[in-house]
Amino acid sequence: PFGATLAKWERGVPVECGPNWSRQAILLAIERGPHISAKAPEAKEVIMEDIAYQVDTGFSEVIYWDDIKDRIPPHLKISPLAFIPQLNRRGRLILDLSFAVHRMMGKRLGPQVQKAVNETTTKLSPLEPLSELGHVLPRLLDFMADTPEEDVIMFAKIDLSDGFWRMIVTENDAWHFAYVLPDPPGHPVRLVIPHALQMGWTESPG
Repeated sequence: PFGATLAKWERGVPVECGPNWSRQAILLAIERGPHISAKAPEAKEVIMEDIAYQVDTGFSEVIYWDDIKDRIPPHLKISPLAFIPQLNRRGRLILDLSFAVHRMMGKRLGPQVQKAVNETTTKLSPLEPLSELGHVLPRLLDFMADTPEEDVIMFAKIDLSDGFWRMIVTENDAWHFAYVLPDPPGHPVRLVIPHALQMGWTESPG
């Protein structure tokens, strides 16, 4: 029943992340950079490997802030990248889209300048697919029961590599999900622009 919508999403999942950010908010978000968890040496190593893979497969691109700072794309929003260690497994990268932009008062957060991406997101994600999940097995059983005994039923299971990263967004909407790489001090600021939805986004559809 959801096939027609999925066909539309092949060109990009709908995204509405609120008003464009001011230059001041963008500069403060860039100055803050990644979450402290992403700055540890072991985290940086994993992050750089993952980003290199994403760029190589076309899931993300990396740009220099200096190349766009004079002509900022209208939808550009910067959220902090965090690194989640996992026991006996490779750590995970999470984009904290629930993090608002604040002025800094020394090492403490000052007044809020910009609401978080998740807070300004308009809910567009349909709930119908989730309600369909409980009906899949009964449909399969009904299909099998209704199939003549002399017919052969063949099932296929597809394990889609990087399935979540294939939930793409349009070129314009990709700027909503940008983040700063944890490069060393003095290195030119680099931004990652994902071409896919982020797991930290409140409206990433089920």
